[in-house]
Amino acid sequence: MSLAMDFAAMMKAERAKARGGAPAAPSAPQAASAIAASASSPSSPTDDYGLPTRADRPAFDAARPLARAPPSVWHLPDWISPDEEASLTRCADGAPPERWTRLRGRRLQNLGGLPKPPPGGMHAEPLPPWVASVCDALVAAGVFDADAPPNHVLLNEYQPGQGIDAHRDGPLYAPRVAILSLCSHCAFEFLRNDAARDAVCSLLLPPRGVLVFSDDAYHELLHTVPAVAADDAPPPPGVERIDLRAGGGGGPPPPRGRRLSLTVRRVLALSPKSAPPLALWERNAAVARFAGGREYEAPEWRASERARHEGSPE
Repeated sequence: MSLAMDFAAMMKAERAKARGGAPAAPSAPQAASAIAASASSPSSPTDDYGLPTRADRPAFDAARPLARAPPSVWHLPDWISPDEEASLTRCADGAPPERWTRLRGRRLQNLGGLPKPPPGGMHAEPLPPWVASVCDALVAAGVFDADAPPNHVLLNEYQPGQGIDAHRDGPLYAPRVAILSLCSHCAFEFLRNDAARDAVCSLLLPPRGVLVFSDDAYHELLHTVPAVAADDAPPPPGVERIDLRAGGGGGPPPPRGRRLSLTVRRVLALSPKSAPPLALWERNAAVARFAGGREYEAPEWRASERARHEGSPE
């Protein structure tokens, strides 16, 4: 199975949006928590921040069982504290703007290297200290094996109304994913077939929790974050939404705020060679291609990226 096959559904949807015009996201995000508001205020970058070692951090063997979800899906609620969430958010926001790759449905940072299929493999790059501390804490919690720790992280930013199309992560990674949510809740769905919207389960993920899935949920199912501004609409027919907020939520969720997520995985194939140098706009185009975006194919997008990073036209 190739990466292109894994992202085929996503790419098809992106092309359809480009032809018909994607719905515009709200002009100003609605704050979902004090964390998101505080993170937007001026502060010094804290790239060297690290999650503290805590004996009370939830461990994977205590992961919350999810009734009505596939057996290889788990959730660790309140895996980080509000103060830790604020610090991680400030680290993300302290990155220079050019580190972000802009896609139609979100923007993201690719951290750890650019995954490639064999025989090329990924040229491993050091993770920022704050991201490495999240990976280390996931190993300490038992989410990943210490002999095969995570080495790649996608930092995604979603504004209200933004999401990601249904896809599988594919064979470049070991079949285990951990997703740490920051700042806002969101719906997260597992599907059997994107075309038929054959949903298996619909989760309402709260901030500060970690979603883990592997095995059949990784190999056989697609997953998606619906592109909506609020998650108060009912889930797909025949599917009961699993509300993972404390106490089951106690009512409909409020509108989404800005959400950050760290998708943590292990790339299987690493390259023993050093990475060839790339201009930043070329790297962002490669990240966009890998992440399923189609913007990199448009000459105007490439010209804009090159001008943004080099001050020169295509």
